[in-house]
Amino acid sequence: MFIQPGQRIVLKLSGEFLQGAQTHGLCWDTLDRVCRMLVELPQYQWIVVVGGGNFFRGKQGAEYCGQGVADTMGMMATHFNGLAISAGLNALGACVSVMTARMVDGMGEPFHVMNADRMLKAGTILVCTGGLGHGAMTTDTAAVVRACELDACCVIKGTSVNGVYSHDPKTHPDAVFYQTISCDQAIIQRLGVVDMTALVLAKSHQKSIIVFSLNHELGLRGVLEQSIPYSIISHQKEA
Repeated sequence: MFIQPGQRIVLKLSGEFLQGAQTHGLCWDTLDRVCRMLVELPQYQWIVVVGGGNFFRGKQGAEYCGQGVADTMGMMATHFNGLAISAGLNALGACVSVMTARMVDGMGEPFHVMNADRMLKAGTILVCTGGLGHGAMTTDTAAVVRACELDACCVIKGTSVNGVYSHDPKTHPDAVFYQTISCDQAIIQRLGVVDMTALVLAKSHQKSIIVFSLNHELGLRGVLEQSIPYSIISHQKEA
């Protein structure tokens, strides 16, 4: 595969990435850099799905308040990042709309496939918050679901690592880098770079997932021009 101008792409942004070098919260320089990358690539149709781990993770509060409440808090956390990305894109003159699976007054509009499709065709950058609107599902899974619903060619996951490795390269210097790996193999090896449920959905709906480092100076443009390292988690079986 590779992505052609005019195609629709889901960009999954983790909250962990948006906190930059901080221990929590938003790094405004990181946010601004991501917004500029998107604005500089208007030849693609962008769907941005954001996580909220820089503010709260559902796993953190489950023991205290129960998994259901903790998951709801995690979904609310994604709104902070969605509003910030929307504001950043607006400041750069982009046409942007926020759609959410978990409504809060003043926080965009409910996610609706037909409305989202019209916006994307008109050149609007769509920012999706609230995950899938219910617990037990990560925002990785939400990204794959939005790719299926909106007929995106793939999911691109921007991280702080330049692709998929056999082990965490930060703690295992001898970790093997995978240029291409199947969803089946990523599941079997429990690589952890993408949620298991997301991988199963990607395989069944034939959506590949590209993993790369947004910290690279060329960022999104680099992966789309194939000039920086990246990995493809392919829905196809390995030969």
